[in-house]
Amino acid sequence: MSAIAQGLLPTLREGLVATQAGGGKVPGVGGMLTVAGNTWTFADYSADRALLLNGQLQTESRPAWLRVWGELALSGALSPSTSP
Repeated sequence: MSAIAQGLLPTLREGLVATQAGGGKVPGVGGMLTVAGNTWTFADYSADRALLLNGQLQTESRPAWLRVWGELALSGALSPSTSP
């Protein structure tokens, strides 16, 4: 599970930057993360080709923390069914 968390960190940083900028599109090495307000929509998004994300998250951020909730479908080499 820690490999999944490590794989998600760059994506969370990119999404947070887009949220603070008021929204936008974050292309991955595959797919797209679209940020509109506090909603992040993942469409076949992958930052590293090892983890593929589909679904939607809601976010709430403050200077010292980021709260994220929603549902994501994970697949690829780091998905829960294949990670060590």
